[in-house]
Amino acid sequence: MTERVQANDAVQRAKQLQDLQIAWHMRLTHARTSALTLQLVDGLFTKPVITIPEAQRLLGVTYKSAQLTVERLLTEGMLQPVGDGVTYGKAFWASEILDIVTENNDEA
Repeated sequence: MTERVQANDAVQRAKQLQDLQIAWHMRLTHARTSALTLQLVDGLFTKPVITIPEAQRLLGVTYKSAQLTVERLLTEGMLQPVGDGVTYGKAFWASEILDIVTENNDEA
């Protein structure tokens, strides 16, 4: 892949991520979601796989509050659980973000 193609690909992915972040913000704002939920959404664009304790640290809230915020994003379809049947240390991932980051470039 040439440097020009790589640069164009990076710009395209950055735009897709920005568009997704704006769309999620709009969707959550219309649903009258808390500022914590929007803060967690923003954090997912830096770290798209997260646990509840990590959400707790990111948001600076109690475990229960972090859990409720993660559950809200699960309900909205923005997060999905990683693995089946895992309870302790369960992780959640933002598949739409990871799809953009990991998709193959057709010109590669």
